[in-house]
Amino acid sequence: MCFERAGIGFSHGAGQQTATFCKRRAPGSAGRAWEAMGVSLVFHPRNPYIPTVHMNVRFFVAKAQNNTDKDTWWFLAVAWTSRHTTVLKEDAIHFHRTNKTALDAFGATYYPKFKKECDEYFYLKHRQEPTRHRPASFLDDFNELGFERSFELLRAVGDQLFASVPANCATPQRYNIWRARA
Repeated sequence: MCFERAGIGFSHGAGQQTATFCKRRAPGSAGRAWEAMGVSLVFHPRNPYIPTVHMNVRFFVAKAQNNTDKDTWWFLAVAWTSRHTTVLKEDAIHFHRTNKTALDAFGATYYPKFKKECDEYFYLKHRQEPTRHRPASFLDDFNELGFERSFELLRAVGDQLFASVPANCATPQRYNIWRARA
């Protein structure tokens, strides 16, 4: 078994009045019914040389109030690996390369933009130091490609995560150096 702990959480909520933060993001959404859902993934391998991986994806929609109105919606996604483990440099490069490849299929500007937003999101301001994670990408309020294409981008980020993790678990002999130190 590759993982010491792994968890997948799903959440779904709905209401009749949009929350204050929604009104700031989408000023026309005041008073609208809303729906939100998300998936959170956390994978902690037994071997400290295999990166711990976390990912959160969310979808939010403030529903149209009438036929002349349109739904207001957006996606959020964040994917990162933990640096609390002893991550091998080639694994970090592989993780970021697969993330970049997934995002480049939608435009060459997305990986640098989302990587920068992720680095800023995880920056520890009170310590004035970079994150303790190896952030890959962070996108929020994302809807610029239309629903179908934006969802495809979100899915590509998730597929990339799974493309980078199983290779590490499938070749545990590559990580046997940790046993000698245990």
